[in-house]
Amino acid sequence: MSKEKHQELNCSLILNIIGCTVINLYEKACPTALPGRKMKIRKGGV
Repeated sequence: MSKEKHQELNCSLILNIIGCTVINLYEKACPTALPGRKMKIRKGGV
């Protein structure tokens, strides 16, 4: 595995973690906001 590819994987992993954290915070702040969109985000992110 090349070094560049490894850095790409790390970067996408970090972005996924940040994305999940932001979604979780948003859900806590607005638990009733856009339930349909939440489902789409959750499925797309995993």
